[in-house]
Amino acid sequence: MPCPSLPEELRLGPVTTAIAADAGLTPKQLRGTAWRHLFRDVYVHVDAPDTVAMRAAAAALVLPPDAVIGYTTAAWLHGADVRTTPLGPVEVILQRGGQLRRAGLRATSALLDRGDVTVVGGIPVTSPVRTAFDLARTRRGVEAVVGVDAMLNRGGCDLDELTSYVAAHPAWRGVVSARRALEQVDAGSQSPMETRM
Repeated sequence: MPCPSLPEELRLGPVTTAIAADAGLTPKQLRGTAWRHLFRDVYVHVDAPDTVAMRAAAAALVLPPDAVIGYTTAAWLHGADVRTTPLGPVEVILQRGGQLRRAGLRATSALLDRGDVTVVGGIPVTSPVRTAFDLARTRRGVEAVVGVDAMLNRGGCDLDELTSYVAAHPAWRGVVSARRALEQVDAGSQSPMETRM
């Protein structure tokens, strides 16, 4: 039920305990029935829908400065839904060597160049080409092709740019899978199911 005295931005978006405290909310109130606990130190009001975008925005509140949303979560934010579970962990990439352990997040570390990062809806995410590359090199078989097809058709990725990106990263883990995926892309595929067929 709506809380009339609660500012609209707190009712609609995720908050950390620090943000909530600045708005006059106590830790006890955040543990009450009006709030859902998403991650350690991050809450969302029960009026807010539980979506990928909400969870990604919540994750962005607690990411280190050089970390981004990646993989299937980034693909979803770019408009290409290739997730296998509706609301699985938010996938994040930390700069190589970084570590983050937090329930609800699946963190990996990798080299992130400046061009590999963009912002979608105020959330730092991997660029379309980097997202497609990561999906192609970390997913197996047909799912790698599904990821690339989706990013090419709905995620804002360009095939020539992706081909060049793969060629420029010959020593990266999974690059052979990425090359195989590029050989099988279908620029006309309209959905992940169509690619699988």
